[in-house]
Amino acid sequence: MLTANRNTAVCFQALEKGQTQKEKTVSALYSCTNKVLLYFLSQPRHSQEEKEEVIRALETFMERWDVVMATYNSNVNFITCLLRCLLLIRSGR
Repeated sequence: MLTANRNTAVCFQALEKGQTQKEKTVSALYSCTNKVLLYFLSQPRHSQEEKEEVIRALETFMERWDVVMATYNSNVNFITCLLRCLLLIRSGR
């Protein structure tokens, strides 16, 4: 019985380590996604074609809102910068 409990504890510890690695991976993916999105939205748009690209990107962003703004993506700085970019786009700058 003691061996079974020990094996269960070892297995549980391995799963916990796996979750930690999974969380690190998800966090890294969101960090990269956030940077790419902010970079794209912060670029100046001069031509009508560039403005249409932003509209298409924002449409995709809205379609995938549940993924981009998931609980795992709780970086307050990202949200603040995203709102600033959206306000600047809205104001025409």
